Amino acid sequence: MATAGDTKAAGGRYVVATSSGGTDTFTISIPTGGSYMVAGWIKAANASSDSFTVRLDTGAVAVWNLTEPTKSWTYDATTNPTFTLAAGTHKLTLGYREAGAAVDRLILVKH
Repeated sequence: MATAGDTKAAGGRYVVATSSGGTDTFTISIPTGGSYMVAGWIKAANASSDSFTVRLDTGAVAVWNLTEPTKSWTYDATTNPTFTLAAGTHKLTLGYREAGAAVDRLILVKH
């Protein structure tokens, strides 16, 4: 995983999966427990660069296949799986699966 610049990304930077692999971990806080989807603003040039792995806390690693490859930033969310979380602080780990998959912002959306 690496960061790169793009004037259309929030703050002018985004995270991109590279062939060298890796992960980025984010601390998130949610006010109420429930079922959540991971969502974000993503881009992927083609079907060979359109997925990440996601993990919440110490749960299973899941594959996030983006709905549609796009060269522009677009909103996308995991629909399967959703994640059951208690209120409080959690760790979200975004990992390499295919080089070129890029994410600008991540959010948790109550499902």
